[in-house]
Amino acid sequence: MSNDSHRFNGLCYADLTQRQEQLEMMAELLEEYGHADAAAATRQVLAFLQTAEALSGVPFESGPSLRAVWSAAENVWSGDWGRDSVDEAAQEWRAAKPATAPEIP
Repeated sequence: MSNDSHRFNGLCYADLTQRQEQLEMMAELLEEYGHADAAAATRQVLAFLQTAEALSGVPFESGPSLRAVWSAAENVWSGDWGRDSVDEAAQEWRAAKPATAPEIP
């Protein structure tokens, strides 16, 4: 499976909100051009991205996150790691996550 390891393209390392500033700028531009509904929809996309980032966790150095689970799954899928690494990462993530997850808008 290693030959197809690009399928997930480093999902575990993605900054899901790397385009926040550009999205907000686009929303402002759309408002300026008189398209308040499109601006509102753009801000809704931004809110979804922010919620996704909150649900996925923070960078690895801050503790177990869903990103660590993704990394383990990606490495198992590519044949680089054993299945137990996903089980361990998921167990650490469950133990570290807050009792309540952020609400999805």
